[in-house]
Amino acid sequence: SRTRLDDSSIVDLMQRADDTGPDYGQRLLEIIDMDNWMRTFALIDLASYWDAFGNPNWKNTYLYKPDGGKWVQFTWDFDVGLGVFNDPTNQTLFPGNVDANIRRMYQTPAFVRSYWRAMDQSLGTFFSSRLVRRILEEKRRAYAAAGLGFTSPFSPSGPYNLSVPSWIDQRAAFIQPQLNAVNVPFEVLAPANGSSTGEQTITLSGTAPVSAAAIEVNGIALEPAWASVGSWSAPFVLQPGPNLLVVRALGSDGIEIASETRTVTFTGNGGWPALVINEWMASNQTALADPADGDFDDWIELFNPTATPADLEGWFLSDDPLDPYKFQIPAGFSIPVGGFLLVWADNEPTQNDLAAHRDLHAAFQLAAGGEGILLSAPDGNLIDRVDFGQQSADKTMGRADDQIVALAAPSPDATNGRAAVDPVATFTIDGSTLSFTVVAEPGFRYEVETSEDLLTWESLGNILAEGNTIEFTDSVDRTRLFYRFRRTP
Repeated sequence: SRTRLDDSSIVDLMQRADDTGPDYGQRLLEIIDMDNWMRTFALIDLASYWDAFGNPNWKNTYLYKPDGGKWVQFTWDFDVGLGVFNDPTNQTLFPGNVDANIRRMYQTPAFVRSYWRAMDQSLGTFFSSRLVRRILEEKRRAYAAAGLGFTSPFSPSGPYNLSVPSWIDQRAAFIQPQLNAVNVPFEVLAPANGSSTGEQTITLSGTAPVSAAAIEVNGIALEPAWASVGSWSAPFVLQPGPNLLVVRALGSDGIEIASETRTVTFTGNGGWPALVINEWMASNQTALADPADGDFDDWIELFNPTATPADLEGWFLSDDPLDPYKFQIPAGFSIPVGGFLLVWADNEPTQNDLAAHRDLHAAFQLAAGGEGILLSAPDGNLIDRVDFGQQSADKTMGRADDQIVALAAPSPDATNGRAAVDPVATFTIDGSTLSFTVVAEPGFRYEVETSEDLLTWESLGNILAEGNTIEFTDSVDRTRLFYRFRRTP
């Protein structure tokens, strides 16, 4: 018998592509690698290849979704185009006689920016007779050396009586004016420099060339809405008082393309709830399964100790002090008064689905060897930060009695329990044998170290506490030796 395939992901793709609601674009971007799709469409349009998904024939393409990833395309059977047949140099871009949902993608400015970016990167580089000649000549010589019968790519041939380099140059000449029509310089149009406002959230707007893959302000990535291929607008949260806004357009490689500055003064009173990073587990082996997929992922617990519910839309979480705005919390997540929010640090933000569960999924993972966790407000102010070292499996650190400590037991989505007991050692001597009994916390690892001068320490081993004490023996052959027992963490 055959096991039934799980077709829920492909059904979800079709349903989102059919969506006619206001969140159409956002919902598609959650599951589609749109940069891959649009670059693929640009590639087949460069060659006037009409025999693939996205063109009238709708075939010769695999759609693939890796675990935890987004839908991508693999195009194959690329045996027409470049002047073989039915592929003129003036073949229309964005064909209209395709599936209605594909046509709608072509009409969405935020999507087709990636298409035009690929065109911009192609024309004058690899897609030019100047650069293609060397590759074609190498192939021509190899075919000739093998005694194969063929038509030289440099000889006019085919239905248009063009050589391959000539076909490419004519195709590029057809596409270039269309690219020029949508490719505009970077400019910030609003707000006016030196302006003031009583609203903490302002709208930035301007234009950007297709080479701009991202726009950021003071290191915070914007989520622009695109009214056209070149015109954008995006909300930004100000800090109280004067704000020097450095607005930068970044290329696909993260390198700055252009920038402008604006000074805007927020005349109102700012302020954010004093939320705290309350508990975290950076080595989740068997302790708590993520309900979204059953994996044992790292997690963080946020706590709201204030008297006001906290709306988390636009807040930031990160594990990197050099990139404090790594993950921006989407709309819909909040923490009630005295409540908690469980954040899965699983690098799977596509699993955020408030209809299924209230947990948040962040776009990073924690390192069991130690790092930091940062929580920042929408205006970029750092609200809380914790740093930690090596962690034991299935154990947490968190707040207890206003201190950051190792906790005796995990308490996700609940008030933290007591701190883990500190190691306390007693010993006995029997001849040259030294025996230690160390008060321990079950489940934690303990490092045993020795030193002759209290400056340099040597590890004798790492012991997992299975009960409330651990036993350790050593053979002593020196007159003086110091021992210490350290719990991890």
